[in-house]
Amino acid sequence: MRRHVGYSRARDQGFTIVECLLAGVILALFSATIVTAVSQAGAAARRGEELRLAAGWLQEVMTRIDMVGPARLLREGPLRGELDTRFTWSATIKEESIGSLYDVQVTIHWLSGKRTSSVVGYTQFQDPPEAQHTAGSWYDL
Repeated sequence: MRRHVGYSRARDQGFTIVECLLAGVILALFSATIVTAVSQAGAAARRGEELRLAAGWLQEVMTRIDMVGPARLLREGPLRGELDTRFTWSATIKEESIGSLYDVQVTIHWLSGKRTSSVVGYTQFQDPPEAQHTAGSWYDL
């Protein structure tokens, strides 16, 4: 004797509206997650590039200070300026009481989106009065 199972063949032929809606919601959530991740990765890449450029400018300014000499720069300036259309710099130079040692702090500023970002570098330079520095000025370098 054969038993009949009570189900409809129409049910096996496709998805119900609830299953379609659920699949759509899952797809939308997955898409939103992917878009957010890609957006954050792009922002992180831009931030990394800005920091790389700022570090290069920081090295450039520190090298110039070393070449001109912190004592001369403290007397004649400049202690701030523009590097390009986006980056500016400022320096604080303090003479220590020990010999001819100078504390030098350089800050690189730039506009990142709608906010100002900056990196700070700090070092000490020995600059005895008889030191031979470049004959040119800051602007000649």
